[in-house]
Amino acid sequence: MLSVEKIDRWDAFVALKGEWDDLLARCLHRTPFLTHDWMMVWWKHFGVGKELCVLVLREQGRAVLIAPMMKHWGQFYERLLTIPVLAIDTMANYHSNRADWVYAELRREYVEALWEHILNHERWHLLRLYPILAESPTVAELQRLIARRHIHATSLHDQTSPYLLMTQAWPAYVRHLPHQITRYVKKAQRLLADRQLSVELHTHPDDVDALMSQLFTIAEKGWASTRGTAISANEQLRGFYTDLMHLANQRDWLLISLLKDKQNPIAFEYNLRYEQTIYNLKIAYDPAVAQYRPGHVLRYLTLSSVFDHQSQFREFDFLGDALAHKLLWTQQTRPHIKLSLYHPRHPYAQFLYYLQTKFLLPVKSHLVRALGATERTPVWLSNLILRLFPHEQIGCKPRQAA
Repeated sequence: MLSVEKIDRWDAFVALKGEWDDLLARCLHRTPFLTHDWMMVWWKHFGVGKELCVLVLREQGRAVLIAPMMKHWGQFYERLLTIPVLAIDTMANYHSNRADWVYAELRREYVEALWEHILNHERWHLLRLYPILAESPTVAELQRLIARRHIHATSLHDQTSPYLLMTQAWPAYVRHLPHQITRYVKKAQRLLADRQLSVELHTHPDDVDALMSQLFTIAEKGWASTRGTAISANEQLRGFYTDLMHLANQRDWLLISLLKDKQNPIAFEYNLRYEQTIYNLKIAYDPAVAQYRPGHVLRYLTLSSVFDHQSQFREFDFLGDALAHKLLWTQQTRPHIKLSLYHPRHPYAQFLYYLQTKFLLPVKSHLVRALGATERTPVWLSNLILRLFPHEQIGCKPRQAA
């Protein structure tokens, strides 16, 4: 006996914690981004204007699958077309890094039951899961559903996240690092003596707000602040990352690395420790000391500390996309996708599908082939293409003027 329960009230969502935690403990792909605690903090700061649509699949009354979803009116194709669309999305955004459903095992009948509920009991145009690992069992089972039911769907590349498996000792790992990294570190070692640089590792800070104040001071000066993605960019992000640090401190998840120059904070890494993995949420540094490569220096010192505790940790997950500064440390990556299913009975949803597949994607592909992958492309044109078509989907990177 399978039944689907929809959680759309805050009190019901809070009351779900016990069942959620029990199911997540048996979930093989669990991450901090799938915990009930994370979702509560996330919803508090990013759930405004959205409706909870958490679906709980029960077998003989026992929760066997939880789909953390939300319903909202959004944009069909961000940065290009502001066409309104009623979407059921995973409870995630740029600051979540990874999304999925929670289950111990995923059977065909589970996905069928969930699909029947979404199809027959919810109003929507698009069902979207992102950023979700391309190798997730959820993706594989949904693709089988798409094929069986002849559902119109798209699967777009979202991001490729680097990660480092700590399978060797620190000295062996360092021997294979690029020469420029070791050069930066040697310079830093001299600075540690000459400029009184110091490194602090915080796992259980006594004063979380005071530590966050130091991180905000650095973030406000960084390049991410001008793009609106820094942890200090607005009150919403300040609140989210502060509440998250309080939560992480309570749950023993926290690992903050702070680099100081004569007691002045100049760089930080905001990490979460979850089971045997370190998740790197944010890194920032003061551009005034960019010539010292503080980001690379701090990462070197953080990784050396993590490697010293290999019995506790097996992986460092860089999260986000495979940017050049991350690929200096590892070549291992995990692709993520954005899987979109279009409502098979709604004419507007079908129109959006054909607009996407017959016009937008071919135009994007043509522009990338013609302009996006050549060094002769003017900087302004290359960056314009990236604003129209996010690089997570087209595979080219922003360029800087010489």
